[in-house]
Amino acid sequence: MIAKNRFVNAGLLLLVAMLFFVFVSDDSEAATHTVDKFGGSDYTNITQAVDNASAGDIIRVASRTYHDAVEVDKKLTIIGGNYGSEMGNLYDCNNGDLVAKYSLDEEDPSEVEDGVWCDELNGDVEGASTAAGVWGNGLNFDGVNDYVEIADDDALDFTTAMSVGAWFKSDGITSDQVILSKWYDSGSNDKSYKFYLINNGANDKLRIRIQVGSSHIQCSTDSNISPDVWNHAIATYDGTNIKIYLNGDLDKTCSGSGTIRTSSSPLIIGNLDGISGSEFDGILDDVSLWNDAITSSDVEKIYWGGDFVRPVVNASGGDYVFKLAAAESQLKFFEAQYSGSSSGDSDGDAGVLITADEVQLHDNQFRYNTFGVRIVSSDDVQLHYTYMHC
Repeated sequence: MIAKNRFVNAGLLLLVAMLFFVFVSDDSEAATHTVDKFGGSDYTNITQAVDNASAGDIIRVASRTYHDAVEVDKKLTIIGGNYGSEMGNLYDCNNGDLVAKYSLDEEDPSEVEDGVWCDELNGDVEGASTAAGVWGNGLNFDGVNDYVEIADDDALDFTTAMSVGAWFKSDGITSDQVILSKWYDSGSNDKSYKFYLINNGANDKLRIRIQVGSSHIQCSTDSNISPDVWNHAIATYDGTNIKIYLNGDLDKTCSGSGTIRTSSSPLIIGNLDGISGSEFDGILDDVSLWNDAITSSDVEKIYWGGDFVRPVVNASGGDYVFKLAAAESQLKFFEAQYSGSSSGDSDGDAGVLITADEVQLHDNQFRYNTFGVRIVSSDDVQLHYTYMHC
């Protein structure tokens, strides 16, 4: 009888343990919420995501500029851009396929710098001026005679594969508008590739045209391109197919093959070489070229966060950018800007205001704040790689 009771008790204990494991496991399954001000995600601002998340959830935020003051009142992990992602050699010109990358962040420049040190393919600016881009500054082209010229270089001559990409916002597509080209379009066959918007009334498209031998292959988006909104586009060619990605998603695949013709023309951002009438009218940002066809996964990461670009959150003079009021919350890889200037000991302003225990900050940057981080009555707070700019 005693043995039987022990067996029953052991069975009950096992059942309780199994139920406890199920409950704990269910509680530990964190949901992930996504934020992108351009749409296509769960939410368009961070506060919306925080309000709708449950304790223990993860919020991932695309690298854009947000105007928000975010109060975190539950345990959350909020991650900016591509922090923690494996980027491989996507932005490595030495071990990878990146040829040139133009952030276009310079202030009213006469020259733009190639962010890739391998070939240092810097360019001369003709007329284009600084404007707000998606990631920092971009260049504004007037649609008349503005362009950037990068001298011809063997590194810009692709043969069997290539990828080109950029952020763009057109002021109006009233004629074909070139994003970038290595294409002399004045009766010569000195043509290689051009990436451009095509004017087609209410059905404006984005197109890549590649010269192969004496003919060309091309691909145009299925989606229409609207003016006055930011779009991110990448076109790839692998020797068999051309693909165009729009805002992180594959939009169109076209068949086509052949060796890409080399050209002695310069690389032009915002126009063609040797002819007028195709000038870009609007803002361009973060123009990049690779000598291989990058993958769909690469494209998604570039669209989401680029080369480890922090999302910028601007408090517009409010008390804080982030207020972390829940224990064990984590904030990773953001730039906090323009919190207020109040300097009170316990109620002053800050880029990040911490009022809970065991909060962690990882790799955050602070700009245009009187105080970057303010910790009020909180224990065991961890700050990892925190940067404060004047």
